[in-house]
Amino acid sequence: MLRRFFRGKASADGLQVIARRLDLTREGDICDRLSFSPRDFRQIAIEPPRLARQIGLYLRGGLGREPLFMWVSQLHRIVTSRTFEASGTCTPAVSNTLRLLSVLLDPNLATPADKLRASLLRIHAWLATDRPVPLRAFLPKIFRAMAPLHLNVLQNPLAFSLDRREQWLDVGIIAPDDKNVRLIPFSVFTRNFFRKELPAMIARVTEEGSADWARRDSFYYHPENNQAIALQERYSALRSGPVGFQYFIDESGLAEIILDTKAIRRQEVLFASKLFCLQNRVRRATLNGRVVPLAAR
Repeated sequence: MLRRFFRGKASADGLQVIARRLDLTREGDICDRLSFSPRDFRQIAIEPPRLARQIGLYLRGGLGREPLFMWVSQLHRIVTSRTFEASGTCTPAVSNTLRLLSVLLDPNLATPADKLRASLLRIHAWLATDRPVPLRAFLPKIFRAMAPLHLNVLQNPLAFSLDRREQWLDVGIIAPDDKNVRLIPFSVFTRNFFRKELPAMIARVTEEGSADWARRDSFYYHPENNQAIALQERYSALRSGPVGFQYFIDESGLAEIILDTKAIRRQEVLFASKLFCLQNRVRRATLNGRVVPLAAR
């Protein structure tokens, strides 16, 4: 059943049946429960052309939006499970593409049909020729297509002390129906926490095997990747903004915003959200239901 699901020949309903039989609350935990050999993982490997075939089926009218969304979102949960990631079977490029597709296709996130189709046509062309989706360049287009973009401050891990909760927070895109986090487009840090405490913390929790909340992307923190300079050139008012900032983007298009402040509170999060929208040229956005002021002043 799992092999057939990966090949797009079985529905997500069948996967849910397997999860219930294994007494699992999430389909993504299936591989963690089953004892898979390296050969088993290779047999269910997901390659870009296979993703392209399913997208092509949707574009030709042979598959509905909801079934395709269920397929890619369940696939993403499985390939990002601890056991599957450890197998090395799925490349980051494929798992990041699945994540992007689950955001695009989610019927509750209201991507307009014409923009959805245009985006899927481009993604299909890349995947069909076994090329990676250029996520860093393409993701801003998805954010603009979703306007108004509804952002939400996510709850930090309970293990965080109150002081640390004011040093780091994630901002996500949440599906309204099931409250699942579809994407964390950016995180916000104080400069002191980012430089001194965060590296040691992530290393420690990763070693302990409890890094499900830790961002483990490969970031490029060299000065030329700091988007703050370009933002200040485009929007001169940011040069005298409320706090100094740095803005880094990783290869998958997700961002880390570092603020020169002792604590991150409501105004700092709103400012970081404004930076994110200006960087991605998003014209309308809300943060926890509040309109993000996007005039660069």
